[in-house]
Order: sequence, then structure tokens, then C-alpha cells
Amino acid sequence: MTYKVILGDHDWPSLEIEKSVLEKHDISFEAYKNITKEELLEIANEVDALIVEYTIIDEEIIKSLKKCKIIAVNAIGVDNIDLENAAKYGIYVANVPDYCVEEVAIHAASLILSCIRKIVFLNDRVKQGYWSLNDAIPIKKCSKQTVGLVSFGKTSQRLAEILNSMSFKVMAFSQSVPKNVFEALNVEPTNTLEELLEASDVVSLHKPLTEETRNLINEDRLKMMKKNAILVNTSRGGLVDEKALYKALKDGWISGAGLDVLQEEPPDKDNPLLFLDNVVITPHTAFYSEEAMEEVRRRAAQEVVQVLINKDIPNNPVNTIKG
Repeated sequence: MTYKVILGDHDWPSLEIEKSVLEKHDISFEAYKNITKEELLEIANEVDALIVEYTIIDEEIIKSLKKCKIIAVNAIGVDNIDLENAAKYGIYVANVPDYCVEEVAIHAASLILSCIRKIVFLNDRVKQGYWSLNDAIPIKKCSKQTVGLVSFGKTSQRLAEILNSMSFKVMAFSQSVPKNVFEALNVEPTNTLEELLEASDVVSLHKPLTEETRNLINEDRLKMMKKNAILVNTSRGGLVDEKALYKALKDGWISGAGLDVLQEEPPDKDNPLLFLDNVVITPHTAFYSEEAMEEVRRRAAQEVVQVLINKDIPNNPVNTIKG
């Protein structure tokens, strides 16, 4: 039996990774640079599986996927997928939750150091003809600062190890991680998010985007943070109310931000955050390394094999199929 798989969005120069996994199982696939909703709806009833990254899979598309058994996301975040309706219509959704732990942890640490040491600001000043640290004062020792991690999964835990090696004090807020994990990594648990925000010199976000976490960092919570505090986000832009963040940075509620993700990507050229000296922004690249890209693509394709060929549940399901 030949199965049909759609690769909904990609920008790879070659598709040999997907081919090496799928074609040996007689699974054919069609690849789109950026499939439109209309294109997907036209062929939806023929599709046995989808592999997507950013493509939005809403209720209308899911209802049209008459044969589809799995939507494999070659990423960690699944906020572009209607998980509830996928489960309702018997379609597994799987992600690759740990392919870029090292990359994101190092990128978050880099943003933290860039903001604390004011690297980008000083670089710009030098290129403008200024050779002085006066505009960057004050800069505090790492060992005198506390980094608060919002969530404490694999990436946060790796980041904690990195930060410990640089003598930061590390705190984390998580309602699901056992205390012995905190103890083993020399991380202080907090009872509430608010407690962490009030105590931290740097707040680093590591939660997925859901309806519950959207605008998690809002005006009220920004006002809880220290005036010298830095906000770092390598998760999803929707976790932060950007209007409130701009006001906080402009009016001095907090001192800086390091952002790898924004609510709108790429941002509008008039996004006011782009014009602030106390913000470092990278273009959603924390996940990236050559090795990580090979891994995430291979493992997403393997999830398709797991369901279609092995007739088993995915290795990393993010929804539950009843019956």
C-alpha cells in the first residue's frame, strides 16, 4: 500500500533526509515551500499524514483530512495546530520536543550575557565613533545576579547548568518538576511566578504558547519586576504583551530585554521594539544548528512511519486519541 504524505512548509535545499526515512517504506510525499490553506483543502481527503512546522492546521482543515492519521510537527511548539479537534477526529499530533535543547539553552545564555554586559549596545557605540563605557554604566557582576527560569523542563535545566558555571544564582518556577531535580541542579524553586518575578535580575521564559500562557508577561507582571531586570524570551512571542513590554522598557520599569521571538514574525518595520537601545533581538534562531535541523527533520518523518507503518502511537504524542 502506498501512503501519501504532504510536507507543508520547508526551505531546505534538499529533501534527502525525508526521502531516506519515508521512501524505503513505500511512502510517497509531496513538498511545498509554503502550502496555502486552499491548496491543502483541495488535496486533504487524499492525505495519510502531514509534516508541518508553521502551517496553521485549523478545524476546517482537520475536518477535511478524511484519511489522515498523524500530523508530525518538525518543531517543539504546536500552537499552530488545533489539538482538540485533531484528537476528536482521530488524528495524532506529534512533535520533536528535545531536538534543540543545547541550542536554545546556549542562545538564551547568550542573550542574557549580551544584555547584562551590554555587548550589542557597546558594539553599536564603537561603530558610531564612541570609545567609552560611560553610557553602559552600571554593569553588575554575574555572581551578584539571580536568573529566574519560568518553567523547568529540559531546556531550562540545561540553561541552569550553564548559568551555574558562570556563578549566577538560579531560581525556577514549575508546578510539575520534582524537588530533587531542583536540588541536583542547585536551583531554588519558587512557589509562584510572582515570587520569581520579584526576586530575579533576569527572567528567562521557557513555556509553550497556549491560551493559558498567552500574554503571561503582561503590564501587571512587568511592574512586579526589578527596575534593573532583564526579560529574555526564546520560547514564543505570544507569551509577552509587546505593548506592555515596550512601555516597560521605555519608561524604565525594567532595564532591558533579549528576544528571539516576537508576536509577529517577521516584525512590522515600524515595531517600536526595533528602535530601542536596550533590546537585543534575533530572528527566531535559538533552535538552529546544522545538526539540530537534521535531527528534527528525521525524527518528524520517523513519527509518520511509526503511525502509518508500525501502526503504533507516536513516540512523542501531544494529544490523546480515545478508543
